[in-house]
Amino acid sequence: MAKQLKTGAEIIARSLEDLGVQYIFGHTGAAILPVMDDLAKSSIEIVVNANEQCATFGAAGYSKSSEQVGVAIVTSGPTITNALTAVADSIPLLVIASQVPVHKLGTDSFQHIDVTSVFGPTTKKVYSVKALNNLEHVIKDAYFLA
Repeated sequence: MAKQLKTGAEIIARSLEDLGVQYIFGHTGAAILPVMDDLAKSSIEIVVNANEQCATFGAAGYSKSSEQVGVAIVTSGPTITNALTAVADSIPLLVIASQVPVHKLGTDSFQHIDVTSVFGPTTKKVYSVKALNNLEHVIKDAYFLA
């Protein structure tokens, strides 16, 4: 019997493994650490970068050189905005970012960025996942769209 996934971090790691992702370019921060922990237990190699710009440009370079979707992972707040330049380059790229808890969305709380407003005009699609039961579908849909 398959193990029931209970956390968003587990769902993200398993979904990316299911997609055959081999490398993720990442920059850590407090809100994304649970995902990084579960990725470290997976078959995916995490390429740790000095900052989120390096992570997204590394994923973009990987995408260009391998003809695979580049995957970057960053934490919440200003780190996601630092990924914008690489995203604007029309490369098959999936950027996963953490966010503040749902009850803090729209409250101008610490580390909250309205990602949809910032990235919407630049990307094919921006997803904001607010329920775990949507997470696997969103990850896989975003990957195939990229």
